[in-house]
Amino acid sequence: EAVLYALRKAILQHGIPRYIYTDNGREFLCFDIGGRGRRKTAKKEDHTPPPIFTRLGIDFWNAKVRNGKAKIIERTFREFKDKFSRLLVGFTGGNPMEKPERLKHQVKNRKGMILDSKLREMFDVYIEGMYNMLPQNGAGMYGRSPVEVYAQELVTVRKASAEDLNLMLMRSTRMQTVERKGVCLKLYGEK
Repeated sequence: EAVLYALRKAILQHGIPRYIYTDNGREFLCFDIGGRGRRKTAKKEDHTPPPIFTRLGIDFWNAKVRNGKAKIIERTFREFKDKFSRLLVGFTGGNPMEKPERLKHQVKNRKGMILDSKLREMFDVYIEGMYNMLPQNGAGMYGRSPVEVYAQELVTVRKASAEDLNLMLMRSTRMQTVERKGVCLKLYGEK
């Protein structure tokens, strides 16, 4: 659901992208969001509803497996962790070596813990107010900030209303087989 929340927010703010490039995480490669990506199998169901990215007209690309250079977002994640996450109470680190000694006391006392809604506000301020304004040296950036690149390179914007996105971002289910006992549905982990 977090992927769809972020996608919806990005579409409302910047428009529907032409393509999306992701890593091989399950959240992107589930059948109803991005499809199977590079893991496509020979067997194909005839009555499978199209994934959300296809419904929105987004070309979906994912990185090759075990190719760290193809995952350009990893460097951004590290920068985000070093410049934003470390400043927050409750930061756990990416591995045991990064785990701060004060974490045990912070969790026990619960002082300074941030609600999810407040964290989203702080993250938006960091991204829009700082990260997007700083010059970058990535491919095609040439020392420009992401805001400058977006303004200079943007050709067309495909907009969608909030009502249209409610429909287009709905998750779909697979076809059900009618058996002797009827159709069996699983809701909240129970039949």
